[in-house]
This record gives sequence, C-alpha cells and structure tokens, in this order.
Amino acid sequence: MTSRFQVKFALGAVGLLGLLGTYGRGALDGSTDLLFRAVDRDTPYVFPGTLFTLRQTFTGIWFPIDYLLNVLVVFWFEAVDGSHPSAAAISLYFLGQLLPCLVLIYSTSVRGDRPTPDLGWMILPAILLGYFIPGVIMALPSSLVGNPFQQYAIAIWNLYPLLVFACETPSTAKPKTTPAPTEAIITNHLRAVRVTNTLALIIGSVIHLFILGVSLATVLFPSIFQPIYVAELSPSTLFFPPVSMPPKAVVPGDGVASLLLWDQFAGYLLVMIVTIVEVQRALMSVKASQSLWSVVVMAVVATLLLGPGSACLLGSWVRDEVLFGGWIQDSKRDTKSSTAVEKKHKS
Repeated sequence: MTSRFQVKFALGAVGLLGLLGTYGRGALDGSTDLLFRAVDRDTPYVFPGTLFTLRQTFTGIWFPIDYLLNVLVVFWFEAVDGSHPSAAAISLYFLGQLLPCLVLIYSTSVRGDRPTPDLGWMILPAILLGYFIPGVIMALPSSLVGNPFQQYAIAIWNLYPLLVFACETPSTAKPKTTPAPTEAIITNHLRAVRVTNTLALIIGSVIHLFILGVSLATVLFPSIFQPIYVAELSPSTLFFPPVSMPPKAVVPGDGVASLLLWDQFAGYLLVMIVTIVEVQRALMSVKASQSLWSVVVMAVVATLLLGPGSACLLGSWVRDEVLFGGWIQDSKRDTKSSTAVEKKHKS
C-alpha cells in the first residue's frame, strides 16, 4: 500500500506544479497584470472588442467583495463572450467536469467515514441550482440578455460555493450524533449514491465527449472549420497545459486558457491521487487482489472515456460499493459457490 509520506509528497509536488503553471505563467505573460490593471483604473474598463464597460459596483461594498467580483468578471468575460474560442471551450469543459467533482466533495463531506441515513438526496439538485444552472445562464449571449445582466450572471456564478452551500445545508446538515450504520441506512446511502452519481456522471461525460468530439474533428476533418478554429480547438490546445514560454498577453483573456488548463491538470490530479488511494485501501480492507497499478490504469482509462472529474467521482462510487455494497464479497461468494458446485458435480 502506498505510504502516507509518498502520498503527501505527491500531493505537495502536484500542488506546487499547479501553482507555478497557473500563476507563474500569468505573471510571465503579463495577463495577471492586465487583469488587475483593468480593475485598478480611474476610467471604466472597456471589454476588448466591445463597447461594454465593466460594472464597478455589484454589492456596494467595494473592498473586498466588489473588487474581487470585478476581477472575476474581467477574467471570465472574454471566455464567455466567445472572443477566445479555446478559452470558451476550456471553460465549458471546466463547467462540466467540475460538477462531478463537486458531487464527490459534498457527498464525502456529508458521508464522512460511514454511511448516513440521509446522504443527501439534495446534493445534486443543490449543485445544479447553485453551480450548473448559473453557469449556463452566465453563458447566454449578451445579445440575448444584455451586457449588464451577463456581468451580474458572471459575478453570481462565481459565488457558487455559497450558493451550493445555501441550497444543500437544510437537507444534508449532519446530526450531532451519527447513528450506527444499520442495513436500512446502508441501503438508503447506496441508493442516494447511485442516483446522484449516475446523473452527475451523465452530465459531466456528455460535456467531455462533446468537447472531445469537436476537438478531434479539427484533426480528422479540418476542412469543415475556419483555419483559426483548427488551431484554437485542437486537442493539444484544449487538453494539454502549455509548457513553453508564453507570448506576451495583449488582453486579459489571453491568459485564461493557460490558467484553466493548469488549474484543471493540478486540481483533478490531486483529487485523483486521493481517490486512487481511497479505492486501493477499500480494496485491501476486503482483501481484494487488485494492485495499486491496476487501479491507476483503470483511473487513466476512465479519465479518457469520461473526463477527469467524472473519473474521480466514479472512483469514489467504486469505493462506496466495495465498502458498503459488497461488490468484492459478493463476487468472492459467487466464486466459492460455483467452485463448490463444480467439485460436487465432478465427485
């Protein structure tokens, strides 16, 4: 089994790499400087390629709330309005893959180390209401909803941790004492896990396959795209964080794609490492024969097919089924039974 030191070292190394990739590149290409200069100015900031100006007031509390919301609106605006196709596609992918990761995080926080009677039938609805639907509204074109509405939508979506918490807390608040896991509690726990995870995996995987399909089409059928989209939507642009020295950013949106790619790479890899360790420990607790490397290979395959966030949620689901659903135990019992029947038949 992987030692605790090895896991901590891997998590620390990935975290440091992600920090350098996200904020280091932003400092090198100047996009971070452009981002803050757009907010720290005497005259209203005009979004590139438009006549729209940045709203400087959202709540009436300039620092830190409105200041931070201004920074976030400037950061996301060029991805949302489509002026940077690669950033827009990566942002959509980010929206889809973070959803199953949020389901994993919130369900784990409710569950803890043991199944609970009300694991949270409202976890997925809360995430849809507080995170996914505001994200969809944020992506509506300004020609349809108006620019002021779009800026408010971007600001509201960035508050999704608070929105999800507000939607989820009434139905999933932990009791002061967690009852012992009876068969009824375990059954309800697994039912909630299966329904919630299935729906989250469908949403995340559909978006993953859609973006992947469009990206592969630029390689297989480049003639159906304008030349700019062939480069902007290629697999190397949408799925692999850049490592070469970045060109000088002209507008804040020039650094969005790079930051999101490095953020996704490091973030999902961190969650994946923890998930792999948890799955391996669950398998060992029931004396399963799968090695750590077999779990890693399955994680890689799931990532390619479903996306990294969906793969992490799938791993967490496997853990629950192994510990509480009797997957391995049932398989062993079936194997022993069939072996016994076969021996009896031969005798």
